[in-house]
Amino acid sequence: MLTSNKKTPLQVLFGKLEDSKDRDGYTLIEHVKEIFNRIILNPGKYPLDKFEEVSYLIKLTRLKLKQPLADKEVKQLTALITERQIWIQKYLSQLAVDKAQEFLKPLGVIPNIMAESKMFQWAGVSIGDDDWYLIYKAVKLLSIQTGCAKIRFWGKILCKEKDVYVIEMKANNDEDYACPPGEEKRGKGLNENVYWVTNNLLSEWQRLPDVKVKDIVQARLIKKMLTGNLDAPVNSYPFYSGKEEALLRAQIARITASTIIVPGGVYAPKAAENSVGEVEFAEEAALGGFAELKGPEKWVHYNLNILKNGRTEYIPRPGAADPAADIEEQKTAEAPIERLKAINEDEKVGALEAWRRNVYGDEQQYNPVPPKTATLCYGVIALRPVRWPGAITVYQNGKWQSLYVGYGIKNAGDPFVPIGPAAMGVDQEDPEEAPEPNPQKLPDPVVAPNPDQPPADTQTCLLYTSPSPRDATLSRMPSSA
Repeated sequence: MLTSNKKTPLQVLFGKLEDSKDRDGYTLIEHVKEIFNRIILNPGKYPLDKFEEVSYLIKLTRLKLKQPLADKEVKQLTALITERQIWIQKYLSQLAVDKAQEFLKPLGVIPNIMAESKMFQWAGVSIGDDDWYLIYKAVKLLSIQTGCAKIRFWGKILCKEKDVYVIEMKANNDEDYACPPGEEKRGKGLNENVYWVTNNLLSEWQRLPDVKVKDIVQARLIKKMLTGNLDAPVNSYPFYSGKEEALLRAQIARITASTIIVPGGVYAPKAAENSVGEVEFAEEAALGGFAELKGPEKWVHYNLNILKNGRTEYIPRPGAADPAADIEEQKTAEAPIERLKAINEDEKVGALEAWRRNVYGDEQQYNPVPPKTATLCYGVIALRPVRWPGAITVYQNGKWQSLYVGYGIKNAGDPFVPIGPAAMGVDQEDPEEAPEPNPQKLPDPVVAPNPDQPPADTQTCLLYTSPSPRDATLSRMPSSA
C-alpha cells in the first residue's frame, strides 16, 4: 500500500511552532501546551479572558535551565574567545600610544576633548564617555601620523545601517597633489580642511576625497538619509552622480559653512591684498563676558558662505567673452556675504529665528583666583541653528567649540505635507421606484413620406435637372404665390 509523504496542515502548524524558539531554546509549542495545561487545571469562570495573563506569568516565572554545551558547541568557544581577544587588542592598541612619539614629537593644536565633552553634556548632547575617550585617542594618533597643524572632532552622522564618526583636520600643503581644473584648491574655500571618517572607533580611519563643485550643486537638490556605507550608490531623485562618500563630504562642507560660529571681535579680515576672504586673530581681540555672549548678535560666522555655483568665490563662467564683466554680473545676481557676518542677520526659517539660544547651569559671576583678573561663570551657553538640526556651539569661561550630531539633512523651513484627496461628494438620494419605460403596446408604424406627392397644405414646384428619372434631382421649394 502506497503512503503519501505530504504533511497535513496540522502537522505543518506543529512544525512551525516547534521551530519558533527563544534565546534559551524554549519552543512555542511548549509554551502553548503549558498555557492550556494551566487553564484546564484552573479554568475559572472566564478562562479566555485570562489567556494573555497566564501566558505572561508562565514566561515570567518559568525556570530557565540551560542545557550543558555539547562537544561541538564547546569547540566553537575558541572562535568566540579569539574574536573577543581581537576586539580587546584593538582597544588596547588604540589606548597605547608610542611614548617616544607622544612626548618627544611636538603635536599640532588639539582641543581638550574630555573637558569639552562636559560642556556638551550640560547642553544635552553626548555620545558616551567611552566613545569620547576613544575619540580623544584617535585624534591624538591622527595628529601624530599626519603631522597636521590643527585637528578636532567634527561630529557624528547618524545613518540607517552604521553611523559615521568624523574628524576635521587642517589641510597641509601637498606638493604632489594636483587640483582638478575648475575645483577649489586644497587648503582654500570648501577644501580648507580634510576629513577622516570611520564606522567603528576601534577601526582604521578613512580620508574623504576633496569636495567637488558638482557634488555641492547636486546635494542641494536632494534630501537623503545615508546608509553609512561609503561605496554605496545614492538612489535619489533628482539623480546624484556620485557615491555616498561624495554626498557625505558635500553635506559636511555645507554644515561646516553654515554652523561654525565664533564670538565677535576675536577674528578680523586679513589686511593683505591677496588675502580676500581670509581672517586672522584681531590685534585687540575682545572676548565679551558671559552676559554679553548670551545674545546672538555677539556671534559671527567663521567660514565663507557657499554660493549658488557651488563655490566660495566667483569665477568666470565657461564661454564668457569678458570674464570681469561676467563676475560682476554674478555678484549683481547674488550679492556676496561677508565672512564674519553676525548670526542674528541670518534669514528666518519659516516663522522661526535662525538660531536658538539656551543657557544651562549657574549664571552667577565669581571672582577668579589671582593672578587671573577675568570673572568666572560656570554656566554654559548653547547656540543651535534651526536650519541644520543637530549642530550646536557651546561656550563656557572663554572656551567654545562646535559639534554636529544629526542625520545630515537640512531643514528647508516649510514642512513637506502631501496634498490630501478632495472631499468625497454627498450621496444622491435614491429615486422613487417606477415602472420600466417600456410602452404597454407597440407604437404605430411610421410611414415614410412619398417624395412624389407633396403635402396637402403646401404647393411645390418640381425641377428636373436631368431627363432621366433615375438620375433626376428633385427639389421641393415652397411656392411664393
